[in-house]
Amino acid sequence: MSCDDVRPMDTSPAVARVIESCLDDERTLVQESKVVDERRRAVLMRLADERRRFAEDLERFNGQGSRESWGGIAREAGNKLWAEMAGRNPGDAVAACLRSQHRTEVRYEEALETELSSDVRAALVTQHQSVQAARADLAKIEF
Repeated sequence: MSCDDVRPMDTSPAVARVIESCLDDERTLVQESKVVDERRRAVLMRLADERRRFAEDLERFNGQGSRESWGGIAREAGNKLWAEMAGRNPGDAVAACLRSQHRTEVRYEEALETELSSDVRAALVTQHQSVQAARADLAKIEF
């Protein structure tokens, strides 16, 4: 059963935090893709598209849209300030993406520890596996 076939229902606050984290992660990946070479940019944009798709899929279960967190917006502002002061390099950009990736993984793990419908749990498990696999993609382009 795809997410399109599922009737909207209330999901847990933990799932809402996963959605928020996916949107934050997407924002970080897009922002950091602006300061890396084309090879790294392709990886970051692919992962950003994946995070957006994951958030949209989970939003269908919830029946409402979500937004990025204030923390994600503040982290982006801090990264921009750091880049202005210290200069930016591809390693810093990918490191920021790895930190965001870790926050997203933690949100998935927290959500999977809660009581969920089988459809929501199945979607989270599949997405979590993809998020974990993306860590290796980021590690390959860090240096």
